[in-house]
Amino acid sequence: MNLIDILLENIPFAILITNKDRKVEMVNTKFCETLHLSKDDILKKHVKHLLEKIYSNENIKFNRYINLESKRVREYIVYDRILEVHVVNINDCGSEISSIVTLIDVTWRVEAKKEIIKQKNMLNSIIDAIPESIFFKDVNSNYLGCNLAFEKLFDVKREEIIGKGNEVLALSKDEAESFVSKDKEVLETGKCIKVESIHTYKNGKVFLEDIKAPIFGEENEIIGVVGTSRDITERKKLEDKLTYLSYRDKLTGLYNRTYFDKISKEYNKNKEDIISVIMGDMNGLKIVNDSLGHLEGDRFIVEIAKIIKRVVKDKGEVVRWGGDEIVVILKGIDKDKAIEISKSISNECLLANHKPVPLSISLGVSSGKGKSIDELITEAEKEVYKNKLLNDVNVRKATINSIKRNIYNNAETKKRIRRMMKLANKIGEEMNLSKNEMNNLRLVVKLHDIGKIGISYEILEKGNNLTKEEIELIKLHTEKGYRILQADKDLSHIASTVLTHHERWDGKGYPLGLSGNNIPFCARVVYLLNSYDYMINGKGEKLSEEEAIEVIKKESGKKFDPSLVKVFLRVLKKLKCK
Repeated sequence: MNLIDILLENIPFAILITNKDRKVEMVNTKFCETLHLSKDDILKKHVKHLLEKIYSNENIKFNRYINLESKRVREYIVYDRILEVHVVNINDCGSEISSIVTLIDVTWRVEAKKEIIKQKNMLNSIIDAIPESIFFKDVNSNYLGCNLAFEKLFDVKREEIIGKGNEVLALSKDEAESFVSKDKEVLETGKCIKVESIHTYKNGKVFLEDIKAPIFGEENEIIGVVGTSRDITERKKLEDKLTYLSYRDKLTGLYNRTYFDKISKEYNKNKEDIISVIMGDMNGLKIVNDSLGHLEGDRFIVEIAKIIKRVVKDKGEVVRWGGDEIVVILKGIDKDKAIEISKSISNECLLANHKPVPLSISLGVSSGKGKSIDELITEAEKEVYKNKLLNDVNVRKATINSIKRNIYNNAETKKRIRRMMKLANKIGEEMNLSKNEMNNLRLVVKLHDIGKIGISYEILEKGNNLTKEEIELIKLHTEKGYRILQADKDLSHIASTVLTHHERWDGKGYPLGLSGNNIPFCARVVYLLNSYDYMINGKGEKLSEEEAIEVIKKESGKKFDPSLVKVFLRVLKKLKCK
């Protein structure tokens, strides 16, 4: 075996050499094994003969042409192996004297390429399935790729952005520069960063949370940036809403004490600007809550808060300080202007014509430079309480008078009170009551139903068709009336009588279950007069005077004071005789 044969046998490729007549001159074992042929089948045979054998073998099939640099190479599938056929022609003086055919098994390379493509497709599928937008950039901040979420977020196609910078996202100049600066930070530091930003795109303005990290190459060098862009617009809206709620009073929408604590620190740091404080304490809120209920009390608070916000506008910050207290902080406004604002608030409350209880608030003003907010509030509070002491009686009287006007504004109610008052006067005469006793009786007759101010007119007009809930609601009017009258020192002496004007002689009345002489005298009179008037003039089935008298006689000693019934019957008889 000569040197050339030894070389051919040891080369790890299948090689065949032809002469100028295109007959096989040399072939190595690797070539024969690859095609499943013997050397006798190949040596000294014409290439045409060899090709016929190859093409007749069903295990050998042409696959495709491959363009490699400046030459075209055939690719065959040979017994499930993928081979490239490389042919080199050797010329001498322009004439072909030999050809060298090399078969290179590229199965591993093709399979590896397929595996790479498979893995790449799998990776792309995984990335596209991720709901957060993902992008890749090179060291020049040009896009290498992205996922479907990124396309959707920025309203672009990946083929539109590959090889391009942030300008393809229709960013403003500042936004694009911010993007690039963060890319550079990652490339220079090799560290992951997180940043929040506001950006305007084709589909509108969004809040983004960007997380960017470096991509490392084989030599651990940084070759690009991978990042995610998460749309956090809804989260930001929720955070803003939660922040708003945490700093706002739920009922009025005014700032709350939490917000005050926050801003007071900022105000206290600034000793240069003049600051004024208006402190307000609502008048009559307790009466409203006691007589009309807390829902009406809430409406009372809300209406005053609206007036203060409307008057103050953007000149200051309005804080609900407590249940019935409001603080206004005015930066850069002196005391004279603050007093003008407080007067406007008072006037607006007067003009509001709020029913059934007029709006009223006692106000105090303080002002100063270099003082803490707490000091200013303390000074304003002193003014408030001084004004409240001066006006408290008048305010309470005005509140109760307003309630009286509203409850007795109904024509039918006025007629009923006149009828009861006429009979009460006659009973007083019959019993020789003192002037003081008579005055008390008249007051109780007039005000016994003042607690009905909190009950709707529709319920009061239903007569006997009331539900259990409505009956229980109406029963509360005695307690509400008691609380209203207790608030006025000129009327507080009849409060207990009004409370008990639905007690029965036998103890089966309400609200306390008193019986006999334990029930105040005036309350017994009003209960009798009220019952009689309702029987002959009420909303239900009316009785004649004679029928009503029979009912009263029957209930004497049960519902009604028997001695009082005798007096009442004498009064009716005298009136009838006249």
